[in-house]
Amino acid sequence: MAFPPADQIAALLAGTGITTLELSGPQGHLRLENNPVSADILVEAPGPGRFLHAHPITLAPLAAEGALVAADAIIGLLQVGVLLLPVMSPCAGRIIAHLVESGSLVGYGARLVALRPMSSEVTT
Repeated sequence: MAFPPADQIAALLAGTGITTLELSGPQGHLRLENNPVSADILVEAPGPGRFLHAHPITLAPLAAEGALVAADAIIGLLQVGVLLLPVMSPCAGRIIAHLVESGSLVGYGARLVALRPMSSEVTT
């Protein structure tokens, strides 16, 4: 009996807590390791516009890299014409990185901020 294709086995392995799978047989040896890249959340643009790290009147970022934020905290602004729409944190966590420069034009679903979720709620 031949091994199933490695990509099919890897897809099944991804949804489990198994970290290593080894198969041996007459056809050879197969070793797959399940190492998730990251548990970070990528906050996406809720629509098209210009992403701002800070309010235009102030220069201080709403959520600087490394900052702890609460769930539903404003972590950026999406400027659409004269409107400033809040970009909210989906959960409590730490801002890992801004993925676009402040003032960049972004489309719907563009990845704006990498957020590492915290196990307990953060208050700010």
